[in-house]
Amino acid sequence: MTYIFILFFLSLTSLAFMLYKRVVLIRAGAVTAHNQSPIIPPAHEVRYIIIKNVKRYGLVVIAVILRISIRSSIHLKKGSAYLTKKVRNTLSKHFPEKKAEERETSGFLKTVSEYKRKISNLKEKIKEEEKEY
Repeated sequence: MTYIFILFFLSLTSLAFMLYKRVVLIRAGAVTAHNQSPIIPPAHEVRYIIIKNVKRYGLVVIAVILRISIRSSIHLKKGSAYLTKKVRNTLSKHFPEKKAEERETSGFLKTVSEYKRKISNLKEKIKEEEKEY
């Protein structure tokens, strides 16, 4: 922790020393305060440069964002399908489905269904005979 404070104060004093040297040179007249560095363009040109770069790189950024979102959605779909399959398998191992046992229908129900079928056959025959007359 003390090393961090030492480094902080060393950098702070070096910045103060650099600013002091700059102020001394400006007061002596060796350097004017309005000199621009060759790296930074003038302030009135910065706006146009920014607009040009935003137009150029804006479309690239949108395309990259769309590609990432589409790829991640595909990956999430595949992952969710895999996980659901895995969860169903583990659930079926631990909690098997209880199937209803196939029982024989009772004799009473068989006779009732047989009588219904016979009655419907009789009704059909009666309707056919009525149509003939």
